[in-house]
Amino acid sequence: MNRSSTFSICALFALLLFPSVVEARHITVGDIKGGTIRVIDLHGKLVQTLSLQAGAAAFSTVSMPNGMYIVLHVDAYGKTSASQKLVVQH
Repeated sequence: MNRSSTFSICALFALLLFPSVVEARHITVGDIKGGTIRVIDLHGKLVQTLSLQAGAAAFSTVSMPNGMYIVLHVDAYGKTSASQKLVVQH
């Protein structure tokens, strides 16, 4: 798949999709800074955890099996502030 798409959630968080790379970007400025991105499969297994650096984190989907995943933004206090469905299909 060679196209880019942007999906936003609650005006707080967006997934930018590029071939084999996903960038999670915090798209507001204000009190919510930093935090982590967690990628979870549908069995509840944590696949990846990334720290947001300057409001963004990128990860590769090359080694991820085809399937559906949930991408969570967890704030500095441990609260999930946004989530987005991610479908990986090679």
